[in-house]
Amino acid sequence: MEGRARVGGPVYDRCSLAVGASRLPCHDAGKCMAASSGDVGEQRWWHVSRDVFVGLYHVVRKNLASLAFVFLATESINFVLNRVFHRLTNEAAMAVLGCSPDVIGNLWWLSQNPNLGNAYQLLTGLVFVLAFPCSVLVKTIQSVYFFFISSGIMGEASGEVGSGVMPGIKAGIERARSMWPRVKEMVPQVVAVEFLVSLVVVPLQFVSLLVFTLPFTLPIIMSVHVALPVALAEHLRGWDAVKRSRELMKPIQWGASVPFVCIIICQRLIQVSKEKLVAMLPVRFYYELLEIPLAILALGFAASVMASLARQSLPVVCYTFVTKE
Repeated sequence: MEGRARVGGPVYDRCSLAVGASRLPCHDAGKCMAASSGDVGEQRWWHVSRDVFVGLYHVVRKNLASLAFVFLATESINFVLNRVFHRLTNEAAMAVLGCSPDVIGNLWWLSQNPNLGNAYQLLTGLVFVLAFPCSVLVKTIQSVYFFFISSGIMGEASGEVGSGVMPGIKAGIERARSMWPRVKEMVPQVVAVEFLVSLVVVPLQFVSLLVFTLPFTLPIIMSVHVALPVALAEHLRGWDAVKRSRELMKPIQWGASVPFVCIIICQRLIQVSKEKLVAMLPVRFYYELLEIPLAILALGFAASVMASLARQSLPVVCYTFVTKE
């Protein structure tokens, strides 16, 4: 394989992808390709975890405004899509199964009423399958954006730091908006890769909820973790990108698993802590000291977004790590 990678038209060095503001220069293609099986493979897993954590910190810190804008925009689209498909599920339940609105409850959310039976669950699964391509498309847009922003391919990654809060936010949003034509061009070329990765990862995530299955499911999940960065940076498509991802991640899959699992645990802890704190507040706080529950919700939301940004940036950081000199 060549030492340089194509992203659409322009050619980029795979090893020039940035972690934070610093670029990793590529002086020799052979050394670049040997990284995934040589120098990287010789590192201890805790060294890999440390370097990935550091990379995540720099990427999120130096691209915070752009990443947050893209994440919030795509998650808002997902929220609307979920409401639409939940409403379609409930409308179908009323038309086909004869369910009443009183039994279902809020028609914009899936019903939790156990009296609806297995037929409603089957209908929910059917609509989920129909909605799955839409979710994959939105996830692909988000992932392509994160790749371009985190790798610093289309603009200096340090442009959002040190320029003040509001100017930095405006610069980050404008930077993300300026990337849209390039993102729109690349999404149709790599959406099939994201679809294949989702087909592998989504079922394994449900199986992983059993916890004892993690030693078996986690290596498989991590093996396809950099498939989309591979598709974008190395111009590979379909299963070729997935196979290349497995090749690259094999030497570091356990080291990279530590940040992955830690981020998921943090997300869960943030959610549970926020719910517990809000539930513990006296009722009078919601009438006399409303700023306290609002502050808890705002801090919880901000922490949740930061954890999500780290999780979405992890594939780019891992790809940069395994392809550096």
